[in-house]
Amino acid sequence: AQLIEEGNPRELLRIVRESGATLLAAGGRNLYTATKGRVAFLDVNQERHQAYSGYDGVVALAAEIDRVVSNPVFDTVKRPAPWNDRQQTPGPGSNPAPLEMAG
Repeated sequence: AQLIEEGNPRELLRIVRESGATLLAAGGRNLYTATKGRVAFLDVNQERHQAYSGYDGVVALAAEIDRVVSNPVFDTVKRPAPWNDRQQTPGPGSNPAPLEMAG
């Protein structure tokens, strides 16, 4: 964990990349930064609906972290886009190699 007092979006994404972070826990104004960086985000702003104080708060925080980092969307967004995948099947308008006829 790294506490960052002040950070512009570019700096936050640099730190996320360099540290290999799987989660950005910050105030709601950094949601777009996390989305753009394709990293899981947990809103810990004081205006949130869930309190994280005391033992029950730590349990709630752990459950929220698990829910966020276990979301399957992050596996999907970190893969190359299908149209950038060099091994995909040819699409319409392409000239695939002719098929061999058996026989």
